[in-house]
This record gives sequence, structure tokens and C-alpha cells, in this order.
Amino acid sequence: MCETLIELAITYIRFILLCGIFVAHELLAKCDVLRDDQLPSLGVILEDQDGRTVVKYVGREAAQREKEKKEKLMEEKRRQKEEAKKKQEEAKVSL
Repeated sequence: MCETLIELAITYIRFILLCGIFVAHELLAKCDVLRDDQLPSLGVILEDQDGRTVVKYVGREAAQREKEKKEKLMEEKRRQKEEAKKKQEEAKVSL
């Protein structure tokens, strides 16, 4: 079932590219939704390994845990970046 879904997604993306329905950023946004939300809800994750994409079926629970882990890491990076920016602005004001 997962292979069929992935094949369908690839066909859809090819169709979009051929028809020119979306500009690049819209296509990439749809690909992000597919990768980050739709596939994990089916228990499928995509990983980059040695310059190629590997499709793994890990089950819904494991995929959900992986998704939550990635979201926490992204939030932590965002928070650190925000703190660094704030410190930088404070340093400018104190000069």
C-alpha cells in the first residue's frame, strides 16, 4: 500500500511539473506536507542516505515519535537562534 501511495505521489508531482500548474515554491510546499505529515501518518519515513532517498516503513507509532522528535529539535534551534539574536541586539544597544 505504501509503495502505491509513493508511486501516486511521484506521478502527481510529475503531472504538476509537466502542466506547470504550480510555481516551484508551491510544489515544494506540497512535497513538504507529503513528507512531514501524510507519509508519517501512514508509518512511512523518508531518509537521505549517501545522496539518495530511502523509503522506510516503520509503523505509525515510530513514525509519529520520529516526527515529534524532529519538531522538538526544530523548536530548540529556533529558540536558540532567537536568543542569539536577542543577545546580539542587546550588545549593540550597550555600545
